[in-house]
Amino acid sequence: MGTVFISGNRRYVYDKRSKKNYIYADLLWNKCNPGDKLKSGEVVHHRDGDSLNDVIENYEKMSRSAHMRYYSIGVRNPFYGKKTF
Repeated sequence: MGTVFISGNRRYVYDKRSKKNYIYADLLWNKCNPGDKLKSGEVVHHRDGDSLNDVIENYEKMSRSAHMRYYSIGVRNPFYGKKTF
């Protein structure tokens, strides 16, 4: 793979050849699901909400818009109950 590092609440892989960072969950999904690779507009959702829990059983493929809707409502929203100015 490459060098694995954590930034914020996400694990990344740095590829020296392309000099790009890739989201670890996306790479692992594609490796474990060769017949169902992520397409443009799709993301890996962590079912338990812990983006560092990269056990393949914790993954669910979703459209980016469904993922945004999932986190924009109620208690799943990270800003729920917090004052934002």
